[in-house]
Amino acid sequence: MSERKLLLGVVDVICVTAALALAAGWRFGRPPWSGLALEPIWHGVLTSVWLIAALVLGSYDLRRAARLKAGVATGVVTSLATALAYLLIPYITPPLPASRSSLLVFLTSMVIPVTAWRAFYAVALVGPALRRRALVVGAGWAGRTIVEAIRQHAPAEYDLVGFVDDDPGKQGQVVAGLQVLGDRRDLPALLERTGATEVIVGVTEPGRIHPELFQALLDCHESGVQVTQMAVLFEQLTGRVPVEHAGRNLYVVLPLNGFPSRLHSALKRLLDLGVGVAGAVLTVVFAPLVWLAHRLENPGPLFYSQERVGRGGRVFRIVKFRTMIPTAEAEGPRWAEADDRRVTRVGRFLRRLHLDELPQA
Repeated sequence: MSERKLLLGVVDVICVTAALALAAGWRFGRPPWSGLALEPIWHGVLTSVWLIAALVLGSYDLRRAARLKAGVATGVVTSLATALAYLLIPYITPPLPASRSSLLVFLTSMVIPVTAWRAFYAVALVGPALRRRALVVGAGWAGRTIVEAIRQHAPAEYDLVGFVDDDPGKQGQVVAGLQVLGDRRDLPALLERTGATEVIVGVTEPGRIHPELFQALLDCHESGVQVTQMAVLFEQLTGRVPVEHAGRNLYVVLPLNGFPSRLHSALKRLLDLGVGVAGAVLTVVFAPLVWLAHRLENPGPLFYSQERVGRGGRVFRIVKFRTMIPTAEAEGPRWAEADDRRVTRVGRFLRRLHLDELPQA
């Protein structure tokens, strides 16, 4: 997990925990820190609900968090979804809605700090001074691919300063919008001159790395510069393995650490069921609102289903909230495009906050 996602998550949890402590103190007439200390299960459940809702709603998408309007909107929706889902859990959560005042305190004390924090993050913590300055080794296909992936998925995290490539014909040229600044022998000097703190290795086949470049990368690592492989960073950014760049590198294509143990599989299954139950609760909460919004703008079915291929080649059917007009695929399926006219205004809102994915959670 990137440090920015960790920072967002930690402060989010602090905000929602403080909101519950304040609401419990208001509800039961005791200091907020007393509610925090005496009822840890309340806060544990709330934290779990928050993290599940945040994952479902894409609250830790750094591209969205870096934009002020989108970050604030995500914070508001996640806070409200968490609060509503939490209040529906019986027995292990406090009976906060005993009065309208306690319910209002709970909602406002969660929404306001979270949205204020998200606004502060977008305005103050996404500046150029806080980005990673990185050099990309290799201006070939793999190097260009990782540059485009960074620009698409993590523009607020990286400041790319240029390429390093041994091809004499590329020296001084501009590739994918970045200049080739030198070759392997220039790497130490370029790190000092550009102030780069990370080197992204865009050479995916180990046999193609020159011995001098290999030693230079080891020297970079020993001097405190982070050395990141293209395949690892690409998977972190996109969630996909770059198999077309792997060649015969089994480390990239296959999980060489073996199959998970039975205990790991059982725990993962329990987590899947927990997320599924939370997703079902949120779906029940949002489905009437989505149906009504579609009814007012573009009547049609509430859900959209499609066949997908899962683990082991098993074909299954996903169910999502409809985001396009009912006749969107009248002429056959085709990929969605930017500013696709088939997407309704309600659907555009659902997609922006990933609410259309709720039924399959």
